[in-house]
Parts: sequence; structure tokens; C-alpha cells
Amino acid sequence: MDSQVTMAELRARNEAAVQRMVTAVASFSSKQMLEPLLADGRCVKDVLAHLAWWDRWLVFILPAVPAMPHKAVAPPRL
Repeated sequence: MDSQVTMAELRARNEAAVQRMVTAVASFSSKQMLEPLLADGRCVKDVLAHLAWWDRWLVFILPAVPAMPHKAVAPPRL
């Protein structure tokens, strides 16, 4: 089934995903956020920074109005 998703729906899905992530990590202590337990010595805060960058990139790369031509922009710096 091939259905198109509107920007409003996409933004709502994105916001819901962000809220789920915030809820998931809200109970982590500072120590848990900074402890290098993941591959290559990464910690939870590193993964969250990575996700935040991609989230911001998605907002910049997707056109606000799908019918309008969209010029690519550089992803934002965090």
C-alpha cells in the first residue's frame, strides 16, 4: 500500500518520537548518561546528541510545502 504522508503528519510523528525518547531517558542519572558503556566508549549522551543532529537535519531537509521546489541546505551545527 502506497500512501503519502503530509508534512503535518510527519512532524507529529517526529514530535511523538522525541517525546518517547525524552520519557525513556528522563529517569537516567547524570552518571548513567556519561558512563561509557556503549561501543567505542560512547555513552547515552553521545547517542542522544547523534539523534538530535539527525532530527534537526530532517527538519531542515524536508520541504515545508511538498509542491514547492526545495533547495538542499547544510545541516545545522549543534
